[in-house]
Amino acid sequence: MRLRLKRASMPPALRAALAPGEEVTAAVPADSGLSLAASRFGLWIVSGDDAERIDWHVVSKARLAEGALHLTIADEVATWADSTVLLRDREPRTFRPEHATRLTDVVHRRVRASVAASRHMDWPGAGCWVVLRRIAGLDGLTVQVRLDHGTDPALAGFAEAVSAVVDQMWPEQVPRHADRTDLDE
Repeated sequence: MRLRLKRASMPPALRAALAPGEEVTAAVPADSGLSLAASRFGLWIVSGDDAERIDWHVVSKARLAEGALHLTIADEVATWADSTVLLRDREPRTFRPEHATRLTDVVHRRVRASVAASRHMDWPGAGCWVVLRRIAGLDGLTVQVRLDHGTDPALAGFAEAVSAVVDQMWPEQVPRHADRTDLDE
């Protein structure tokens, strides 16, 4: 069963920030005066008059421990000519929901569902996670490279090694260069 929250019951900043047709499926007040809300596209962090959406495809890790939601969020730092997106993880953030909620289940499920496949790749003096991701609103899979701390993606042979790992991981039933049309525009 999918729960849709009424816009009238949401913080004003969240109501104003939601895209047309974007529905909130779970929400909870959290520590430090924050509110957390989940939609099909990402996790909303609401603080006063500000609402920021963290898209599911940039959430590297999500876990619940001792009543707290621990998130590692990545920043897109570059895009290679073949559309591979390079990411670097930020410092983990911790949110403490005020009460038990299904929001943490929604976050965990959404992050897991966005990952079609992943594999760690070691490289001399470097390393990364090669990840095939589903992005809400886009067809097909997107290749992401989550760089290990200190990895220089310009190292000789690194991009070629990533490409070889992607070739090994790519599902046979998915066309390689499918049109990625934004379905929500």
